[in-house]
Amino acid sequence: MKKSFYLLLIVFALFSCKQHHETRIVFENSTDYNIKVKLNPNPSAEGIKFELNLDTIYPGEEIYHIDMTDYDPRKLLSDGYYSFVIEIDNPNEDRIVFGKNTEPDYELNPYTDLDSWKYDEYNFTYRYNYSSDETLIHEYTFIISEDLILK
Repeated sequence: MKKSFYLLLIVFALFSCKQHHETRIVFENSTDYNIKVKLNPNPSAEGIKFELNLDTIYPGEEIYHIDMTDYDPRKLLSDGYYSFVIEIDNPNEDRIVFGKNTEPDYELNPYTDLDSWKYDEYNFTYRYNYSSDETLIHEYTFIISEDLILK
Protein backbone atom coordinates (compact mmCIF):
# COMPACT_ATOMS: atom_id res chain seq x y z
CA MET A 1 0.00 0.00 0.00
CA LYS A 2 2.82 2.38 0.90
CA LYS A 3 4.62 1.65 -2.38
CA SER A 4 1.46 2.33 -4.36
CA PHE A 5 1.02 5.65 -2.62
CA TYR A 6 4.60 6.75 -3.42
CA LEU A 7 4.29 5.56 -7.00
CA LEU A 8 1.03 7.47 -7.40
CA LEU A 9 2.65 10.56 -5.88
CA ILE A 10 5.58 10.36 -8.33
CA VAL A 11 3.26 9.90 -11.33
CA PHE A 12 1.16 12.88 -10.23
CA ALA A 13 4.28 15.04 -9.83
CA LEU A 14 5.53 14.11 -13.30
CA PHE A 15 2.25 14.88 -15.04
CA SER A 16 1.67 18.14 -13.18
CA CYS A 17 5.03 19.55 -14.38
CA LYS A 18 3.97 20.29 -17.94
CA GLN A 19 6.17 22.90 -19.55
CA HIS A 20 4.50 25.85 -21.23
CA HIS A 21 5.83 27.79 -24.23
CA GLU A 22 5.73 31.47 -25.11
CA THR A 23 7.04 33.36 -28.13
CA ARG A 24 7.94 37.03 -27.63
CA ILE A 25 9.07 39.84 -29.88
CA VAL A 26 11.27 42.55 -28.40
CA PHE A 27 12.64 45.85 -29.72
CA GLU A 28 16.14 46.83 -28.60
CA ASN A 29 17.96 50.14 -28.90
CA SER A 30 21.66 49.76 -29.75
CA THR A 31 22.21 53.45 -30.52
CA ASP A 32 23.74 56.10 -28.26
CA TYR A 33 20.44 58.02 -28.30
CA ASN A 34 16.93 57.62 -26.95
CA ILE A 35 14.37 56.15 -29.32
CA LYS A 36 10.62 56.56 -29.48
CA VAL A 37 8.64 53.80 -31.17
CA LYS A 38 5.06 54.53 -32.26
CA LEU A 39 3.16 51.31 -32.92
CA ASN A 40 0.03 51.07 -35.08
CA PRO A 41 -1.84 47.99 -33.85
CA ASN A 42 -4.22 45.83 -35.80
CA PRO A 43 -7.80 46.27 -34.56
CA SER A 44 -8.08 42.55 -33.67
CA ALA A 45 -4.88 42.41 -31.57
CA GLU A 46 -5.24 42.35 -27.79
CA GLY A 47 -2.80 43.26 -25.05
CA ILE A 48 -0.59 45.39 -27.24
CA LYS A 49 1.40 48.58 -26.72
CA PHE A 50 0.93 51.80 -28.68
CA GLU A 51 4.13 53.66 -27.86
CA LEU A 52 7.36 52.93 -26.08
CA ASN A 53 10.57 54.70 -25.26
CA LEU A 54 13.84 52.84 -25.55
CA ASP A 55 16.63 54.70 -23.84
CA THR A 56 20.28 53.79 -23.42
CA ILE A 57 19.85 52.58 -19.83
CA TYR A 58 16.90 50.21 -20.49
CA PRO A 59 17.30 49.54 -24.21
CA GLY A 60 14.92 46.60 -24.72
CA GLU A 61 11.19 46.06 -24.30
CA GLU A 62 8.77 43.31 -25.22
CA ILE A 63 6.04 44.52 -27.56
CA TYR A 64 3.96 41.39 -28.18
CA HIS A 65 3.79 37.73 -27.23
CA ILE A 66 1.76 34.59 -27.82
CA ASP A 67 1.48 31.39 -25.78
CA MET A 68 2.69 29.14 -28.58
CA THR A 69 5.86 27.28 -29.43
CA ASP A 70 8.40 29.05 -31.62
CA TYR A 71 6.02 31.24 -33.62
CA ASP A 72 7.53 33.07 -36.62
CA PRO A 73 8.45 36.62 -35.44
CA ARG A 74 7.47 38.16 -38.80
CA LYS A 75 4.00 36.65 -38.51
CA LEU A 76 3.73 37.65 -34.84
CA LEU A 77 4.68 41.25 -35.68
CA SER A 78 2.12 41.27 -38.52
CA ASP A 79 -0.54 39.80 -36.22
CA GLY A 80 -0.04 42.60 -33.70
CA TYR A 81 0.87 45.66 -35.78
CA TYR A 82 0.34 46.78 -39.36
CA SER A 83 3.15 49.36 -39.06
CA PHE A 84 5.42 51.23 -36.66
CA VAL A 85 7.60 54.34 -36.70
CA ILE A 86 10.99 54.71 -35.06
CA GLU A 87 12.20 58.21 -34.14
CA ILE A 88 15.83 58.48 -33.04
CA ASP A 89 16.72 61.48 -30.87
CA ASN A 90 20.04 62.08 -32.65
CA PRO A 91 21.34 65.23 -34.43
CA ASN A 92 19.84 63.99 -37.74
CA GLU A 93 16.46 63.29 -36.09
CA ASP A 94 16.24 60.04 -38.05
CA ARG A 95 12.73 58.70 -38.62
CA ILE A 96 12.10 55.24 -40.08
CA VAL A 97 8.69 53.87 -41.08
CA PHE A 98 8.20 50.09 -41.13
CA GLY A 99 5.12 48.37 -42.50
CA LYS A 100 3.82 45.18 -44.04
CA ASN A 101 3.81 46.63 -47.55
CA THR A 102 6.51 49.32 -47.34
CA GLU A 103 10.25 49.30 -47.83
CA PRO A 104 11.88 51.17 -44.95
CA ASP A 105 14.98 53.34 -45.15
CA TYR A 106 16.70 50.59 -43.20
CA GLU A 107 18.78 47.60 -44.31
CA LEU A 108 16.46 45.09 -42.64
CA ASN A 109 12.69 44.84 -42.62
CA PRO A 110 11.33 42.90 -39.62
CA TYR A 111 8.09 42.18 -41.53
CA THR A 112 9.90 40.29 -44.30
CA ASP A 113 13.50 39.46 -43.27
CA LEU A 114 13.95 36.63 -40.79
CA ASP A 115 17.62 37.68 -40.53
CA SER A 116 16.51 40.93 -38.89
CA TRP A 117 15.58 39.00 -35.72
CA LYS A 118 18.05 37.78 -33.08
CA TYR A 119 16.81 34.57 -31.43
CA ASP A 120 17.23 33.60 -27.79
CA GLU A 121 15.70 30.79 -25.75
CA TYR A 122 15.46 30.57 -21.96
CA ASN A 123 13.30 29.24 -19.13
CA PHE A 124 11.21 31.52 -16.97
CA THR A 125 9.18 30.59 -13.91
CA TYR A 126 5.86 32.35 -13.34
CA ARG A 127 5.13 32.19 -9.60
CA TYR A 128 1.65 32.24 -8.14
CA ASN A 129 0.38 31.98 -4.54
CA TYR A 130 0.56 28.19 -4.26
CA SER A 131 2.04 27.08 -7.54
CA SER A 132 4.40 27.98 -10.35
CA ASP A 133 4.60 27.39 -14.09
CA GLU A 134 7.85 26.72 -15.89
CA THR A 135 7.74 28.42 -19.30
CA LEU A 136 10.15 28.06 -22.19
CA ILE A 137 10.52 31.51 -23.77
CA HIS A 138 11.35 31.83 -27.47
CA GLU A 139 12.45 35.46 -27.74
CA TYR A 140 13.03 37.29 -31.02
CA THR A 141 14.70 40.71 -30.79
CA PHE A 142 14.73 43.39 -33.48
CA ILE A 143 17.82 45.52 -32.88
CA ILE A 144 17.70 49.17 -33.90
CA SER A 145 21.11 50.46 -35.01
CA GLU A 146 22.20 53.70 -36.64
CA ASP A 147 24.61 51.70 -38.83
CA LEU A 148 21.68 50.08 -40.66
CA ILE A 149 19.90 53.30 -41.64
CA LEU A 150 19.97 53.91 -45.40
CA LYS A 151 20.83 57.48 -46.28
